[in-house]
Amino acid sequence: MDFSEKLRIVMTEAPQHLTQEVVAHAIGVSRSHVSSLLSGRRRPSRGLEQKLLNKLGINIEWWETGRGRIFQDDQIIFELNQEFLRSKITTDRFLPESLAIAESVDELLSELTQRERTKTANCVFDFIEQLAKQINKS
Repeated sequence: MDFSEKLRIVMTEAPQHLTQEVVAHAIGVSRSHVSSLLSGRRRPSRGLEQKLLNKLGINIEWWETGRGRIFQDDQIIFELNQEFLRSKITTDRFLPESLAIAESVDELLSELTQRERTKTANCVFDFIEQLAKQINKS
């Protein structure tokens, strides 16, 4: 299995919405760079590959052999999504109150089971992404 196949599996099997934008933000590259990695047009440096493994909490054994759990800890993906949304809130011309809303959502989500949290967070993330797109159009 090559890098692009592994990355595609990581993104689709993540316990929560994992977009190209979120991956790009996590490893410090552009979304188009991640797109190129997924398509196989680009090969990552060893340093970038290591950063991806660390930031996304990917299990090294799975990455190298295809055996075992994909993620070391599902919570890492949840936290990456939260970090990404916070960055969008502060950079995408959102109202200042949006950060307070995001913190309230974080607090509410912490009271749910993992499955409920994942399902609810996905809906919230989708809503915020749609809202950001509409605000940026205006």
